[in-house]
Formats: sequence, C-alpha cells, structure tokens
Amino acid sequence: MTRLSAVLLLLAAALAQASEPEDFARQWPVSAQEEGAYAVELTPEVYAQARQPDLSDVAAFDAKGEALAFGPMPAAYVPPRGTWRPARWFPLPAPRPGSGSGSGSDDLRVLVRRSAQGELTLDSSVRRGRGEEADGRDLLIDVQGGEQQVDALALDFAPDAPAFSAEARVEASDDLRSWRTVASGVPVALLRQGDQTLLRRHVELSPGPATYLRVRVSGEGAAPAVRGVQLRLRAPGAVPRPQWLEARFVQKDERGGYVYALPARVPAEQLDVQLGADNAVAHLSVQSREGEDAPWRPQAAMTAFRLRGAGLELVNEPAVLAPTRERQWRLQSTTPLARPPVLRLAYVPERWLLLTHGPAPFRVVAGSERARRDDYPLDALVAQVRAKYGPEWEPVRATLGASEAAGGEEALRPVPKGGARTYVLWGVLVLGALAVVAMVLQLLKAPPPARG
Repeated sequence: MTRLSAVLLLLAAALAQASEPEDFARQWPVSAQEEGAYAVELTPEVYAQARQPDLSDVAAFDAKGEALAFGPMPAAYVPPRGTWRPARWFPLPAPRPGSGSGSGSDDLRVLVRRSAQGELTLDSSVRRGRGEEADGRDLLIDVQGGEQQVDALALDFAPDAPAFSAEARVEASDDLRSWRTVASGVPVALLRQGDQTLLRRHVELSPGPATYLRVRVSGEGAAPAVRGVQLRLRAPGAVPRPQWLEARFVQKDERGGYVYALPARVPAEQLDVQLGADNAVAHLSVQSREGEDAPWRPQAAMTAFRLRGAGLELVNEPAVLAPTRERQWRLQSTTPLARPPVLRLAYVPERWLLLTHGPAPFRVVAGSERARRDDYPLDALVAQVRAKYGPEWEPVRATLGASEAAGGEEALRPVPKGGARTYVLWGVLVLGALAVVAMVLQLLKAPPPARG
C-alpha cells in the first residue's frame, strides 16, 4: 500500500461516521474512477442546492458511503487573480484619410531602446502632412508584462475632459509590424448630465501574451482626453471566465427598495444593473443580506444608465464587489424608476480538491440541514504530497455528472437538537479526527520502508 493510500484510509476511517449521503438532498457522480487527487469545479446546480453560507453542506463520498476528503482548493493551486497596474503609453496620430484601418506600417515609425535596467523607451513619429498632429484617438501601450498575459485595460480621463462617446478597437503585437485584434466595437464614453458623470472606461481583451497594444478609438466629436492607462495582468494558463446569474425580483419594500433573491449561493464578485427604460439614469445604492432576520449591508454605489439614439445603445459598466455568497439583494434609487431593473451577479466557479479512496463511483452531495462536511487538513496534506512527488505535481481535473436524488427533501428538514449524549458523541468524533490528522502527518514524514 502506498503512503498516500494509507493517508486516505486513515482519513476515511476517522470520518466515516460523521455523515452519510442520505443526509444530503442531491448528489452528482464524479468522473474520476481511481484513487488520487482531483480538482472538481462546482457547478451552478451545486451552488443552488447548498443551504449553508459557508458551503459546509457540500461533501463527497465513495460507493460505500464513506466520507472523502473534500474542500476548497488550497491557495497554492488556485489560479491567481489578475492585478491592475499602470502602463506606459504614447499618443499616436490617427490614420490619414483614405489609408484604411490596416496595420498602418506605412505611416508609423517607432524606435525602441532598452535601458540598462531593462526598461523600454519608445520614440514614435509619423510621416504626415504639414500641420497634422496626433489627435489622441490612437494610443500605443508598452505592456511590459513579462510572462504574464494581459486580459483587460482601463482608460483614465482628466477631470475636465470634454464629453465623448466612441468605440474602441484594441490590437496586440510583439514586433510592431504584425497586429492581431483582441477587442473590437467596445463602447467607451464620458458623458455628463447635471452633477452626474456617466463613464465607460474598461475594455475586456482576449487573454494572451503581448508586448505592445494599440488602442484605436473611433467616434464623433472630441477625442478622449486620456491621462492614464491601467492594464490587468494574470499568470498564463486557463482561467475560468466569470459566469452571470440573474437574480429574481421579489418585491418593492416599504422603503421603496427593489428586493431580489439570488437562486444560488455563488461567490458573487461583480454586479450589473440594467434599467428597464431607454434614456434613463439612476443613482443606486446596493445592499445585501443573508436572510430576512439579518440587517442589510452596503455593497456598492453606482450610477446606472441606458441611453439609446441614432441606432446605438450605451449602458453602464458592472460594479466590482467584495466576494459574497449572500442570497438577498436590494437596490435603492434616488429617483423613481419606471419598472424594476434587471439585476445580475457574476462569479468565477470554484475548484475544490477531492482526495479519493475506496470503491468508485465517487459522488459529491449538497443540501442539508442535518449534516456538515468535516474540515480536512488539505493544505498540509497537499504540501506533503507535493514534497513527495515534486513541485510540478498538480491534481487531475474531474467533472460532475447529472444530478440525482440522495436524501431528498427529508435532508432539508432541521433535526431537533439532542441532549448531552449528542454533544459527547460529537466531541469524541472531533478528538478522533484530530488524532488521525496527527497520525497522517507523522506517516507522511516517515521515510519509505526499505525494499528487499
């Protein structure tokens, strides 16, 4: 028996009596069929079935009904989130009339120098007619991302910048000669109405490595008065894209707020509001709470707008949130609205670590008022496994199949609180689990037995 097998056996033996699959409402088969470590992405159905705010009623079992080590992926294996940083940029002249929207290599000349510290210096010039100067519509950005990939940019505008509405096209290059489009037709705008400022400044890009970016802004009126550029960089590799989930409108409360219910306990990190009428503007405050008995907590303040004219539509950008799983949301507007807005929240599906042992099929279960998943020392166990198999070791990807009934509605009914005997049994289980963890760590640190 391998050392990892012994570890998983001990964990299973210690925790087999803590709960069973019938204590949970629904179950999903796991594609993994062998013993090992797997990365399992939680699906919208799992989030919808979970009842506990911390997802402690999401667990895993083998075919015999014995609990498996399962929980949030240790930080070492979670794809790092993108980080924003200022970028070096240069204004470029717009293409000459009739020159088209090609690479512009006939007009643009760039001299690149690298300093002793590794920084690039760019000097750009354009062969133009007398009196023609850069109008600020085109920008050249020196990414300086190293091994990282750029997947978004944001434009900063001067406080006294003139109003404008335009579309942005972004191209990427490694040599300033060959360009590939990474975003097109993205609205960017700075509009003012009274004391309110309506702003769209973020551009999502197709992720990938790039040495340079070229931003081309097309539109009527004054050119954007750009004073800074921010880039969002992340480590290379597949990163799950945010998924959007629409909240259900419930009612308009006594304070005039619009109350919504989120159908699943997802880790929401962005919020989008779509007004129900054209040419409308509303300043909104956003709150959330766990349930009817909890107080409302402020989450964001934003200006929502929906402007339509001349065949074009301009809407507000999503607001960024601190990740939360709360299910009830409320919008409060300083001005009356014609109808309830559409509320959507975005989240990135989480990947959990599953350590399998015992007979397949393995299954993930969710939804319970009577059972909780035990806390497993996944960080310590994975660190030991990585020390054994090398720093490049990674858990294998596994997927969930179609949902099936487990304990059904009975698992969602609270169990009456027990007496002293219940607390004694739980105390014994906790002490036993701690003892097994200590044994596991000692076993992993012990040298392998001599062969022969």
